[in-house]
Amino acid sequence: MPVSDLNSVLDYLLISPPDCFRWVDGGNAVAWRNGPTIVFRPELAEILLGQPDPGLPPLGAMLLVLSACRESWPASRLCLIAEMAAAGGIERRIPRWAADALTALDLVHAAPPTALKSVAGRAELLAYVFEGLPPLRSLAGVGSHVVEFLEDESSSYWVDYQDRAGGDLWRELSYMAQRLR
Repeated sequence: MPVSDLNSVLDYLLISPPDCFRWVDGGNAVAWRNGPTIVFRPELAEILLGQPDPGLPPLGAMLLVLSACRESWPASRLCLIAEMAAAGGIERRIPRWAADALTALDLVHAAPPTALKSVAGRAELLAYVFEGLPPLRSLAGVGSHVVEFLEDESSSYWVDYQDRAGGDLWRELSYMAQRLR
């Protein structure tokens, strides 16, 4: 993989998601910084394969939807609210659009478990949620490299670099909420 593509892959996996998400277990899963696992690396690779090109949706926005697909959503929801407060912008109340986004994620969680358990079902849900939304930045052609990188189990050295500044939680939540309103 050319260095420029590798840089784009690492940027997508490490920099774009807000720092409330962490790669754990040597890069084998993504979890809330102070909470439950959201998705395992092989599942994420398969889910990303199901996303249309050009460009991938922001990883943080995808992780928000994926967290609602898990049985641990109630704990994840608390993590999200705590992270929104920590990210600033919440003084007394959650903004209406953010409350609507939380309600939409609650509805995702309430879907029949059979629709959310399978990787194919989650990939289909994400494709629907992000259909027609422009990527926040151009990642055309990078999707296949991200999948290739995730499928290479020997590539876990990069997890050590995840402490760099992460993306904007409010931007990722707003992006995800556009389609679910």
